[in-house]
Amino acid sequence: MKYKTEGNRIWIHLLIYLTVNFLAFSLSNLIIFGHFWMDGKSYPSLLLISGLSTVFTYFLSRQNLINVTTQIPQLIWKNVEFIFLYILLVLMYWFAINSINYSKEQITLFFLFYFILILGANAYYIRVLRWYKIDIPCVNTLVIGENKFTQQFIESIQENEWMGFKFIKKLVPGQFSRDGFAEFLEESKIDAVFINWDEFAQNEQREQVLRNIVEEKNIKFFAISEIFASKLIPSTYYLAGNFPYLNLYHFPLDNAFNLTLKRLFDVFFALSFFVFIGIWLFPMIALINLLDSGFPIFFKQRRHGMDNIEFNCLKFRTMVVNKDSNDKITVRNDPRITKFGKILRKSSLDELPQFINVLKGDMSVVGPRPHMVNQNNHYNQIISKYNFRHYVKPGITGLAQVNGFRGEIKRDEDMKNRIQSDLYYIRNWSFGLDLMIIYRTVANMIKGDKNAI
Repeated sequence: MKYKTEGNRIWIHLLIYLTVNFLAFSLSNLIIFGHFWMDGKSYPSLLLISGLSTVFTYFLSRQNLINVTTQIPQLIWKNVEFIFLYILLVLMYWFAINSINYSKEQITLFFLFYFILILGANAYYIRVLRWYKIDIPCVNTLVIGENKFTQQFIESIQENEWMGFKFIKKLVPGQFSRDGFAEFLEESKIDAVFINWDEFAQNEQREQVLRNIVEEKNIKFFAISEIFASKLIPSTYYLAGNFPYLNLYHFPLDNAFNLTLKRLFDVFFALSFFVFIGIWLFPMIALINLLDSGFPIFFKQRRHGMDNIEFNCLKFRTMVVNKDSNDKITVRNDPRITKFGKILRKSSLDELPQFINVLKGDMSVVGPRPHMVNQNNHYNQIISKYNFRHYVKPGITGLAQVNGFRGEIKRDEDMKNRIQSDLYYIRNWSFGLDLMIIYRTVANMIKGDKNAI
């Protein structure tokens, strides 16, 4: 999936947030006190803090992901995530200096105005992006179907360029083999597959075969139907022009509420870690690591994240600097591991810098562990649905790890056990499952994990 990216778009978007912040503050001041501008010594400091909080929260909640393809339900939840974190930061400041008497009514009205105005401003911002065709993704799209409705849908996605679906080809159901279909997806670098549900409804086996193939390659899978277009449909549907379509993957983290809840928890947990633990533990580990084996303190490695997008995964360095670190997997009693590195790895403390990855939005606290790029390329060829683990963000810890599937990989079966746990997690996610995994991870860190190497 490729993007035509406008370099200054993010900074313009951030400026919109800052402008709306000032406007909401001034309007609330006008209603409560009768004048547009604030007075008193306390309010300039609150306006300054609210502006700084806007900048911090903008990147923390990844508002830059609002783009030309964002639809209204997604936008609402993205703004809910922003305003929740924003309110949390401002109130923390407010209570920290509670000796200053702020107007609770004015602050409450300010938060309300901010949410409403930022929602409206983003809706208009998206319309402008669509009008000028800025930051349009390029999603190579395959459509399977042969009736008149299928052709109308193809014309619709071609007319609505802003959706980013680049039509590659239309296939007729039943006129291609399983191996031939998989090969075509690979050669054409297909990112999304649409099937006409009316033509597959009577043949569930054919639909399941297609589903298995696209899951193995972590390709988006959608359905279109004349039934969707002629009846009242729930909000889980998307629109391509006037044509509704349905995401055939319907896992818990496809739900906007669940996704927002998980992200808010990630941010809260990561910030709490840095405030209460990281602030003293990081310098301590860094100093001991420096005395034990010198620089660098940290180690970063390219790994695959959600949708196979690569990112720099951070760790405390536990090995001597070597040219094989990005290619050679770790084995038990690996001679490259330093003395202090053994302690860090046994206690999993070497993974703590990944809380930075969590705040950046590359990772989650809980999720499938990210593997080295060459590992992904290797196991994707021999383990069914291996690539589907990239359907969600990778995690600092995961279900596979607390189930004992970590450490040295001696045979392919070891990796298969990990993947089975990862796929179970994706299909059965719940907030309670995340809390259970975190609890078991902390317990393993305290008592030591025999599988850690």
